[in-house]
Amino acid sequence: MTLVRPIGTSANIPPGLLQLAQKQNINVKTFPNEKVLLNFLAGYVKTVDPDVFVGHRLENISLDVLVQRMHDLQVYTWSTFGRRNRKSWPDRFNKSSFNNNLLIREVFQGRLLCDVANELGQSLTPKCQSWEIAEMYDVVCHKEVNPMEINFLNPKFSEDASFLMMALKENFTNVKITAEIAFSIQILSLSKQLTNIAGNAWSHTLSGTRAGRNEFILLHEFKRNNYIVPDKEDKYHKNSTQVKMIESTEDDATTATSNKKPKYQGGLVFEPEKGLHKNFVLVMDFNSLYPSIIQEFNICFTTIERDQFNVTHDEDRDMPVIPERDSTAGVLPRLLSTLVNRRREVKKLLKDPKNTPFQKAQFDIKQQALKLTANSMYGCLGYVLSRFYAKPLAMLVTNKGREILMDTRQLAESIGLRVVYGDTDSVMIDTGVDNFNEALKIGEEFKLKVNERYRLLEIDIDNVFKRLLLHAKKKYAAMNATINKTTGEVNTTLEVKGLDMRRREYCQLSKDISTFVLMKILSDLDPEQALGEVYDYLEEMTGKIKNRDIGAEKFRINTKLSKDPGSYPNGKSMPQVQVALRLRNEGKVIKAGAVITYIITDSGKQDENSTPAERARAIQEVFSKGSNLYPDAEYYLEKQIFAPVERLLERIEGVDMMRVAKCLGIDTKKYVLRVRNNEGQSGEIMPLESSISDAERFNNSSFLVLKCKCDKQFRFGGIQASHDYNVTFNGVTCSSCQYTFPILKLTSQLERTIRQHISLYYNGWLVCDDAACGITTRQISVYGKRCIGTSGKAYGCKGIMRFKYTDKALYNQLLYFNSLFDVDKTKKNELRPIYNFDDKNLPTKLPSGQVDALSEQNRETFSACQEVVNKYLDDCGRRYVNMRSIFDFMT
Repeated sequence: MTLVRPIGTSANIPPGLLQLAQKQNINVKTFPNEKVLLNFLAGYVKTVDPDVFVGHRLENISLDVLVQRMHDLQVYTWSTFGRRNRKSWPDRFNKSSFNNNLLIREVFQGRLLCDVANELGQSLTPKCQSWEIAEMYDVVCHKEVNPMEINFLNPKFSEDASFLMMALKENFTNVKITAEIAFSIQILSLSKQLTNIAGNAWSHTLSGTRAGRNEFILLHEFKRNNYIVPDKEDKYHKNSTQVKMIESTEDDATTATSNKKPKYQGGLVFEPEKGLHKNFVLVMDFNSLYPSIIQEFNICFTTIERDQFNVTHDEDRDMPVIPERDSTAGVLPRLLSTLVNRRREVKKLLKDPKNTPFQKAQFDIKQQALKLTANSMYGCLGYVLSRFYAKPLAMLVTNKGREILMDTRQLAESIGLRVVYGDTDSVMIDTGVDNFNEALKIGEEFKLKVNERYRLLEIDIDNVFKRLLLHAKKKYAAMNATINKTTGEVNTTLEVKGLDMRRREYCQLSKDISTFVLMKILSDLDPEQALGEVYDYLEEMTGKIKNRDIGAEKFRINTKLSKDPGSYPNGKSMPQVQVALRLRNEGKVIKAGAVITYIITDSGKQDENSTPAERARAIQEVFSKGSNLYPDAEYYLEKQIFAPVERLLERIEGVDMMRVAKCLGIDTKKYVLRVRNNEGQSGEIMPLESSISDAERFNNSSFLVLKCKCDKQFRFGGIQASHDYNVTFNGVTCSSCQYTFPILKLTSQLERTIRQHISLYYNGWLVCDDAACGITTRQISVYGKRCIGTSGKAYGCKGIMRFKYTDKALYNQLLYFNSLFDVDKTKKNELRPIYNFDDKNLPTKLPSGQVDALSEQNRETFSACQEVVNKYLDDCGRRYVNMRSIFDFMT
């Protein structure tokens, strides 16, 4: 049923509308004004009494507008939208300081709101970028629809029945599409299964509150085991105030939007071996790592003693310990074990060939719900606002995860395999072979070696990459290889993670070009031939873009607003903000979280000095009839195409970036200037000493000696093998008493040593350079540098007095201390050794993989130590001379 009222200032419905609707079999009812329409709608809802409202962006837009209009027009039957008979609106309604979504749910209490584009819907459609209804229909249902842009400010909609009928048909189509999307992603069935498992309200599950589901399942489990559960922490309870006092300067480790430091270390990420890897690479992945760790090591509120940590919050001294192997399983491990076993049984039922399609769908939804619940259980431990927030438990889980990943890397390297990258729960292993079956055989053997170490933890082959281009942490592209069981052939598909082409801020044309470039450089073609085809393709595409042979839909850019468009202080320079403000002026509802789709248009010769933000236009405006707007070719070639292509090719051997810039029509002079400006040396003249090894350069520098609380003193040489200390994931640890140095203790001892050296320098001790004399004094002869001799009268010695501790020695000493905490030097094995090579009791050298991992885990601690040294280095006058600054006036 479609309800219609007069549009705008018009008092009547366009004549002929009902006849048109009857011909097209659309049930249309007309009303004289909006209030009558809303009263009818309220009465209709009461009569039909639906259990669920299904829609697209219900709470943020549709229901928000509907409820606001009912409030403004004083529709007294508003409460029929829910199942509570109420006469007065909620007290906090229409107050800007409160979340309107919560109030809308209060109005609709008793009925479920199923929004296919809210947090739950987005989690079920991760391949979407804007979550517009047309995009979701394409991604989920694999059907295309061209949405019609409707602007009711156009007078034709209020005058012409055919125009208004088009708008009503568009609305009718969107309703059908929304229903099809909801049934395709099984959002109601899956949310019902999640609710059954967690024991919370179905409405909470549909709103996407994963933390709420975890909280309820734990509440039920602890209640079943006769435990008293903690109170819910909020602003009315003092517990939350204590949490804020303890951790007010930090954000939660699981908060993706935070720019602050995490409260505790998360997963271990190895430094990638950047570049193109041409051998088969195995991706070995631990199945459900964190839930498995909780079960493997019996980590639970009921098994871990953490009272001392909760008082001191000292991670170095009072970190909780793992319980004994034979201890009774805690509530949390038992719960996870139950979920895993239930999923295993459901998967067995799913494989039964006697199942009907309906039964298969049921079992599949149930196993998905069990998997989602088990994998999200860890999150409640590290989520500050959770009732079951337990930082020490979350720290133990992530600490064990880092340890397991590090052990896996060491095992791989001990059997001759090379780990090129690792992230949280997986490692990428270069097999050194170019045959798919041989690579699989290596993976199966490695899998057995890892799995035999644990009781519940399991590693498996997740992917086999024929080619791998590692760009940076969490950024890579690969050709994923699979075997065709029928023909025995190896098929490959492109897999991309984290690169520019996976971000919504880049247009489809940019992604298509990046895909072509990747397909070529990851193919079996000769490298020169592959690059030649890339150059030719870029030239061809540049011509098409400049000649406007490519449709404007390929130039669409999607950007999400993090706040209200009017709240951006620098909004004038942001294209998405300017487009959002233009749409708002046209009467569109634009809020924080909205995804704005726009095109940067060409200004032509009229306004060549305009900025991209000023030339940004909404996609509807570009496609409207009579529009003379076209994409700005220069902007797209430079910002949307050259930038990502440059990042893809920069590590490919033999690539000519000047030629790439020329192929795309980029001014090569600009490119050369930009490269020069980005060069690290910046015109500095480097001294000869910088090119020799640290062992030789700092041969005469004093070692840094640290003193432990057990009174043992030892030389500290950074992350290298030693009998006296170890560098662990938590910092520097004494080998005698296992005491871990806090950052404050480490930096204070370092600063004290530096001050001793500075004091020694300023003491000004002089020594005669004549070996026969060798007098040491602080007295200076009236003859200047001439030695005063034993008599003190400058007789009997022709030697020259020189400073015993020179400014060069002090400078090198400071550089040596700085090098001890240099993570990059550590990884390259360039540190000065603390043992002589001829010592009989040399410690075993640390594996390179362990050094890399320890370097990354201690980067923050070492950076704090480097800041101490740099504070004194910045005051040191013996620095490099920047020739550019001297001769800058000549340029």
